[in-house]
Amino acid sequence: MASAQEIAASVLKLTDEEFFGADSSALNRRERQLMDAGFVGVAANAPTAINIDKFGELPIVIASRCSGKRAWDVPLRENCFLVGTNLRDASVSFGRPFVTERELASRGGRVKREKGPAPDNLPTAAATVRRFDARQKLKMKWQPGSWSLGVIHYDWGSNTVTVKLTREKPEEEAPVPKRVVDPEPNLAGVVKGGVLKKPVESLPCYSPMSRTPKIAKPGAAFAVEHVFGQGAAASLSIYGAFLTTVRDYHLPGRGARYKFADGQEETVAAVVPITLALVDVGCKHPYRYDWAVPIYGKDELRPGAPTKGYFALAVGGEGPKLPPGKYAAYVIVDGMICGPEMLESKVVAP
Repeated sequence: MASAQEIAASVLKLTDEEFFGADSSALNRRERQLMDAGFVGVAANAPTAINIDKFGELPIVIASRCSGKRAWDVPLRENCFLVGTNLRDASVSFGRPFVTERELASRGGRVKREKGPAPDNLPTAAATVRRFDARQKLKMKWQPGSWSLGVIHYDWGSNTVTVKLTREKPEEEAPVPKRVVDPEPNLAGVVKGGVLKKPVESLPCYSPMSRTPKIAKPGAAFAVEHVFGQGAAASLSIYGAFLTTVRDYHLPGRGARYKFADGQEETVAAVVPITLALVDVGCKHPYRYDWAVPIYGKDELRPGAPTKGYFALAVGGEGPKLPPGKYAAYVIVDGMICGPEMLESKVVAP
């Protein structure tokens, strides 16, 4: 079966004229190609470079191929999110490519209704290839820089594509403010063992723990654990590890030092932004949680070098409460969309 990256490099390989043109014939032709492709999922592609003095939009083409049953149960229009990461500062934005601003505003607090049974005459497969303006959907500032773009369709994640925005005359960029660790680690925890007789694994923690998953390639590996509470939504914790490349915005202005209960001391060598996004079927926006995760080390890190970090965080007490439902969880780090991991939030009657 073809991967999303392979579909992006073949079916969605458009010329600049096709990316920026209004003619739908190129997309219709690729939609027919997608129907014949050995692919199930969602994929995306965009120009690799755009001169913002010549163009006022960032075109992205999104392709989806699925069964008729999937299209009925998880409609693309209602469940597709565009994910953009500004690679100058790692800020993450979400947009709804298939839904207009007017439609979003008119929904207000509308309650989701349960669907009836699927009809008997659903097609075997359905394919969609559509073009959107990522600048408008993500409300991007139109300025030089690089963006990583990808798509989430509930429990399907696409490939990502990096787009460089340039000007005719290069401009000097303002410095990016240095991040501080947020939330700070729990100093009652044990980092590597020491004077304490019994290990203590307290959250937040940014060292490997017993629940920390293994990781072997760039991106993030993570597990979300949930605890069902009486009369309340689930309380969540996330345990993860990530591999990335050191970037300028990772470097702290002044490395903090932490002394833990076991006597171990750690110095912050880098601070990496991490975003957790949770989506269920039909949600209006992702439930998002943003953290600034430290990488410990005494040696100075330099941009371009590979590096590894860890995080263990309590999610339940932060941000909006998570209503009952089945969720797909994604971790976004330095433009990489990692996941999904599935979880269910329940309410337990007293």
